[in-house]
Amino acid sequence: MSFKIKVGDLLETQGRYGFVTKVTKKKIHYYICHSNLNTPGETHDVDIDFVYKAIDNGTCTLHLGSKKYRRKRVLSA
Repeated sequence: MSFKIKVGDLLETQGRYGFVTKVTKKKIHYYICHSNLNTPGETHDVDIDFVYKAIDNGTCTLHLGSKKYRRKRVLSA
């Protein structure tokens, strides 16, 4: 079952993790941590449709912070 993305969720793709910091109507903002502690992390913002398509295709995995108070996402045809 797919849920809507909320702040605090973890996105995983190609062995890298991104922590969701902000969700707007059109964009998802997330912070990527590096394994090297001397290198600062990066912030990114991507279209929300792009992220949901990647989750549906299986190229991106969504790790939920909690399922409590979640709205289920209606999958588009």
